[in-house]
Amino acid sequence: MTEPITVDLNIQNGAIIIRSVNNFDPIDTPFFPDPPSLVKGSEGLAVIHAGGKGRVRVTLLLDTPETGSDNSNWEESEETIFSVVDQDLFLDGSDGELSAPFRLSRTGRYAIRVSATGRRRYFDSYTNADEEPRIHLELRIWPVANAL
Repeated sequence: MTEPITVDLNIQNGAIIIRSVNNFDPIDTPFFPDPPSLVKGSEGLAVIHAGGKGRVRVTLLLDTPETGSDNSNWEESEETIFSVVDQDLFLDGSDGELSAPFRLSRTGRYAIRVSATGRRRYFDSYTNADEEPRIHLELRIWPVANAL
């Protein structure tokens, strides 16, 4: 298990994209989760619907399955599978910045559990950069068995 990464992102379109540091290609609409869904995984990326825009706090936990975790602090959670061909990823808030780069332990399939507080209450709201984030997301990512 690595140390948690906590970062405040400037979310432009209500979404956070986990993608390779070598991929800045535009993402088509079918890859985004439909609200009220939190997360949608696919090959090479995972897209999280943060709910709000502007400043959002994100805590990233790698190689940490949810087993034994306390989900009582979170208002909602959702889990999915995505796959990666590049171990070096980052959080993309659609502002053009390579935020919170991180490295996974291997390529292949991963589970991601997204937990949120403030998302329902502040859905479609905007938090200015000088304000305390109203939405906090926790992203837990861990490897799962590759399909045979």
